Amino acid sequence: MLGYAPPEGLSEPATIVALNDAGYRYELNEMGVTRAVPEIVDFTSSVFFPFQKDEVSKIFRTSSDDFDIIANYHGPEQPGSDLAEGFLSDFRRISYLGGIYTLYIHSYLLGRPEYHDTLKKVLDQIRAQPAWATTGGKLVDWWTARNKIEVQTSKISIHRIRVDVANKGLTDLENASVYVYLPYHPINIQISATVFRLRSPKFQMLGHDDILRIDFPRLSAQNSYTYIVQMDE
Repeated sequence: MLGYAPPEGLSEPATIVALNDAGYRYELNEMGVTRAVPEIVDFTSSVFFPFQKDEVSKIFRTSSDDFDIIANYHGPEQPGSDLAEGFLSDFRRISYLGGIYTLYIHSYLLGRPEYHDTLKKVLDQIRAQPAWATTGGKLVDWWTARNKIEVQTSKISIHRIRVDVANKGLTDLENASVYVYLPYHPINIQISATVFRLRSPKFQMLGHDDILRIDFPRLSAQNSYTYIVQMDE
């Protein structure tokens, strides 16, 4: 999967169109950052098949690169591993917000041998956290697959909620979770499918919150599922 990082972060609306035409699937965007998670831009690939679309994802760079970190560094004249704190403070901020942290460095700057200890400290501390370290291509695959999952809930009664889950993508999705905000914190919960052939998914209440997490081992492509959440019955 091809990705593109515009030189000096310079891009315009026509850039994403050109990337799609050239077969790129994501862009590292640092201009006009509006969100901490990817944004999917879709394009109709054929007028004869309007529902089949190509996609290019914008991965927003919400953190500083090595130029910014080094420029704002006020430590010893010869930066050591303490320079890593500039990157790690950005990581903690984005992690708290639940967004995507982009470690953006240049081979001729932080990639130089004298910064080896700094880079190692950054990577080691990020990997020690409950975070997924991955590439842009794998991130886009994960995000676009989940973007095609639609969830709707409706109240049947004070003790029952209907949950409809649909995978509108063209590929199966594994290990997906749905979070449902319940009207109160029930003592007992049961989840049953409206179709007998479907197995009831695993679920759990999150701490003392009124949030129910439902885990699906697999959601088949182009399929929908309906479940009834029964509380205190």
